[in-house]
Amino acid sequence: MLGTARTETRDDSQTAWTESRGQATGVFSVIGNIIWVVLAGWWLVIAHVTSAVALAITIIGIPFAWANLKMVPVALLPLGKQIVDQP
Repeated sequence: MLGTARTETRDDSQTAWTESRGQATGVFSVIGNIIWVVLAGWWLVIAHVTSAVALAITIIGIPFAWANLKMVPVALLPLGKQIVDQP
């Protein structure tokens, strides 16, 4: 029909970060995470929290703020994590 468009939405809230299971993360992941936190992790966490606060000011930005806050644990300790779909 004229003037209508078909849109498909995807619920991205079904994707979550989880600890890796079945894979040996080992000592190198721990050492890598420590180095990551010292060099870059804190800056990324501060950036995510700051942008989440800025986005939460508007009603439209609240879902984006929530998504930013979900990224904080991964930004802090990225090694040994993987993306999985929640059932």
